[in-house]
Amino acid sequence: MSHAASGTAATPFSGHDTADDGRLPLAIRALIKRYGDTQVVEVYGDWGGTGGPGGGAEAWAAHHAATFSQRFEVSGETAFCYVTDATPLIAHLETQPGLRYLHRPANLEDVFLRLTGRELRD
Repeated sequence: MSHAASGTAATPFSGHDTADDGRLPLAIRALIKRYGDTQVVEVYGDWGGTGGPGGGAEAWAAHHAATFSQRFEVSGETAFCYVTDATPLIAHLETQPGLRYLHRPANLEDVFLRLTGRELRD
């Protein structure tokens, strides 16, 4: 779900331990938890809007991401914030003009990117 910083906060995802209802099996959930955090908040947009501090998600991340995330990284125009509880981060983002965010559960792609990195190498 994508939300503007002035919109409604995303609701937490509900967890299931079986794949029967289309959810991840317990073994995959354990792998995600071992190598990644349980939730990801992707932050993008123009920080501050008109007359604000200026800059995009990279500028916002340099000032605030470490305060609200267990770890974060910036790729392109998006800051990826990895958290176990997204509530404080989302509350902060709601007060940041121009920023938008996507709150989602961590997945196998997040584990892969953490282990291999986002950049291609020769």
